[in-house]
Amino acid sequence: MRSVFLISSIFNVLRCLFLCLVTLLCLNSCELDLIGDSGGGDDPIPVYQTEILEIRMTPDTVAVNDTLLIECIIKDSLDTRFVFQWGLNEARIVPVNGRTDGSIIRWVASDIPDNDEARERIAIVAVDNGSIDSLKATKSFTIIVKRQGE
Repeated sequence: MRSVFLISSIFNVLRCLFLCLVTLLCLNSCELDLIGDSGGGDDPIPVYQTEILEIRMTPDTVAVNDTLLIECIIKDSLDTRFVFQWGLNEARIVPVNGRTDGSIIRWVASDIPDNDEARERIAIVAVDNGSIDSLKATKSFTIIVKRQGE
């Protein structure tokens, strides 16, 4: 009787291990579908939701407490699902057409500390259409800030 119980227990453990292995293989396959297959190489090619073509800034250099118009140009510009997440101080973002998550925003330049020689602000924008089968597109850019009267 004890040997039957032992064989049954071993069978249950093997069945659980098999199910775990199948689950892991399925998850790995789903992850490859999300990222994209590079054709046999070790580094999969990411599949992005869109391509950021350009970041336009008007003017190209902004004075402290002045407003900069920033526009993110993407490949699929007519797709209304895209949301733009701007990596800037949100308190200084001014809505355009009532939105701060659109492709165009205004940003008010903050003061430059006395010891800050660079005068450059590094910012980033992430573009996301909510799709779970691809990655959001991101791009960093540099804003040049000058003191009033420079």
